[in-house]
Amino acid sequence: MLQVFLRYYHADELNACLQTSIQLVVTCQAYVRGLLTRRQYQNQLQKQTEMVQMMCSELQQLVSGVSSELANVQQRHCDEDVKRHIAEVSCLSSYSE
Repeated sequence: MLQVFLRYYHADELNACLQTSIQLVVTCQAYVRGLLTRRQYQNQLQKQTEMVQMMCSELQQLVSGVSSELANVQQRHCDEDVKRHIAEVSCLSSYSE
């Protein structure tokens, strides 16, 4: 068994050392928490950026698909109008002859 004999002023010195150590530990904890929080924020920001980019690319594909479908529909209507106009002209020309 180890016995320690302290003088009356040793307790104050040990308490001062303890307070200094506690302050240093609290400061280190704050720095580590800040570091971990920044890393977590960066990871979340990167994931969110990737998600937004993915959604934008999907939206662009959707818009290009819709616009090509719209172009096809417009082309079909234009072709039908041209055929109808040709039919009308041919009917009119056959009546005038």
